[in-house]
This record gives sequence, structure tokens and C-alpha cells, in this order.
Amino acid sequence: MLIYFCSPFAGPDQIRNVTWARDSCRKIALAGATPFAPHLFFPLFLDDTKPEQRARGIAAGLEIMHATADEVWFYLPPWRSTMSNGMVQEHKAAWDAELTVVIITSHDEWEDNLARLRALLAAP
Repeated sequence: MLIYFCSPFAGPDQIRNVTWARDSCRKIALAGATPFAPHLFFPLFLDDTKPEQRARGIAAGLEIMHATADEVWFYLPPWRSTMSNGMVQEHKAAWDAELTVVIITSHDEWEDNLARLRALLAAP
């Protein structure tokens, strides 16, 4: 099962945001699913501060979402109260494609969704 993972990336909290996304993806992987966080992958070779490269990274991420995602998870860290612009684009694309969208805004919701994921993956 592939979980397309969305969380904030850029801005003044970028280091915290990247750590948050990595930790979250590790937990998804340890639950038995395959996480994909485009905001951790594409900045390895595209410059998120350059609008053309940022747009290309978002477009590539959406292409992967449409081709492979079983669910799209949006997880806001405690220091954010709203989705980033990139997350808003991903949210619209996921809804338009009628993918399963999971919005997580608290630690309890996160734990509930990891438990749901484990149960889903354990089912015959």
C-alpha cells in the first residue's frame, strides 16, 4: 500500500518540517506501508526556491500521486494551523481524482490512522 504523504516543507520552520516529514514517513514504513513524500524527494535535485523548479516538483509529485497512491495523508505539525500552498494543490488533486484522503491534525488522529493502517495491512 502506498501512502502519499503531505506536510509543510518550506518557510522559517523548514528544518523542523523536514524532520517531521521524515519521522512520519518512517512510522508509515514501520507500519508496513510504503510512504512517498514528494517534498522530501524532489528538493534533492530541484530548487524549491525557484518557481519553475518548484512547479515542476509539484507536477511530478501529482503525477506519482495519480499513478500510485492508495491513500493521501495530510498531517499538520503542531506549529502549523493551515495547509501550505503546495498541500492545498495536492489536496485538490487528490479530491478531484477521488482518492482516499486522510487529514490528520492531532497526535491522537495520527496514532488512530497508523493503527487503522496496520489493521488494513494485516487483513487477509
